[in-house]
Amino acid sequence: MKQGTMIQASAKRGETTAPFPADALCVAGKRRGKHEGTESRNIRFASNEHMEFYYEQASRLNPDCYLKALIYTLGVCDDTRRRFESMYDAKERCIVPETLCAEWQTSSSMKATRLAFNLFTDRPASAYNGTDNPDFDECKKYGVSDIFCCGYAPYFVEAIKLRYPEYMRGAK
Repeated sequence: MKQGTMIQASAKRGETTAPFPADALCVAGKRRGKHEGTESRNIRFASNEHMEFYYEQASRLNPDCYLKALIYTLGVCDDTRRRFESMYDAKERCIVPETLCAEWQTSSSMKATRLAFNLFTDRPASAYNGTDNPDFDECKKYGVSDIFCCGYAPYFVEAIKLRYPEYMRGAK
């Protein structure tokens, strides 16, 4: 295990749309696409790099809906995509919340990281910093307006669809 706290648990210009494979735990639609014989739905990607990253990691990690949302959300931003291996420990199947404090983080990459970690753990993952006492200043940064006020907002909605497909059926 790595050192530190780990927690388990219509296309526009420049965008790419592609089907994604759904597994038995996270069924998201029933349209045939690129992945013959699997359930899939069209998903919006910010770029070809985002799409390639998502499919590469998904085929390597055999994700459930929690991990699909994490991969997709961290893949939207170039900074987090390049550092995915330091943010998610595939062997332990857990996130590394300390990466929120990394020097390379920008305001946009921190928003993507917070949402990704929240979708993966169902709570503000970095708010406990290895203790039982929450850091309330950090908790405040998980508000909808704090995370969604950036250019990644449309992709964040896609991440929510990946994480909660049973509630998002029919959502465009």
